[in-house]
Amino acid sequence: MVASAGTGARVPAALPRILKDYTKAAIRTQPKDLLTWSVAYFRSMTNGSVPPSRIGSSSRFLNRRAASHPESCACFTVSSMVASAGTGARVPAALPRILKDYTKAAIRTQPKDLLTWSVAYFRSMTNGSVPPVKDRLEFPVPESKGGISPGILRVLHRQLGSEGSIEWGALQEVCEAMGVEETMAQEAWKRAGGGDKGAVEWDHVLTHIAGLATHSDAEALQLVMATISEDPVGHKVPADTIVDHLHRLHTHSNIVPTDQYNDTVGYLNDIANYQDGFLAPSDLTRPSCPLVN
Repeated sequence: MVASAGTGARVPAALPRILKDYTKAAIRTQPKDLLTWSVAYFRSMTNGSVPPSRIGSSSRFLNRRAASHPESCACFTVSSMVASAGTGARVPAALPRILKDYTKAAIRTQPKDLLTWSVAYFRSMTNGSVPPVKDRLEFPVPESKGGISPGILRVLHRQLGSEGSIEWGALQEVCEAMGVEETMAQEAWKRAGGGDKGAVEWDHVLTHIAGLATHSDAEALQLVMATISEDPVGHKVPADTIVDHLHRLHTHSNIVPTDQYNDTVGYLNDIANYQDGFLAPSDLTRPSCPLVN
């Protein structure tokens, strides 16, 4: 599983133990709906309440082995769990595939809080919604402000972008699962015009998350491009979209448009005219870009 997750993949420290306990619990409990049961199981583990199963305490050997060989522990076999679960134990039909997909997703995403993320992961699997999984491994995980990285922001966009308008509870839930600091989410929500009630356009929240996670408007726009682009190589985005994000960043701290802002909008539109209406992140680092000066 580690090999298929990507070269240089790091196994989250808690994953081997969580995998073993989860697998034993599933085999012993034999739930009719394994995905729904998994949500309840990981929620109970997160809350510190009694899980919906009978779990023995038999992970001391695994923990000692994980300290020196975590990659081997992450790839334990289901058959070994059957033996420890008891005579005649039957492996739920869906368990091997669920284990494989879950392990790959956890290694690829590298969640800060594996249990909280697991609740969100299995909830999305149960609902058939977009899971909180990075589309590619970020290794090493880039340093970020407020828990935001390009991969994490892409997850937020995939989960929330299709909704158009979002409520605070939805943003809070996704950010918690992905390890985004709540103060970051709250400030972005406030800047986007959000209050205690009502909904806010996701694009507005995205603008301000990018602004808070970076050090300049140019970096924020580049992060937005990497987040929303369907172009995996050039990260090209329609110019109108980028100008909208720039406008929101600018108006947050400026009542009247500055000369630099007006010059930047003109520059971006001129560049887009030669690129079929699209802009790329490299367009924001050219010496002629007013944001650079």
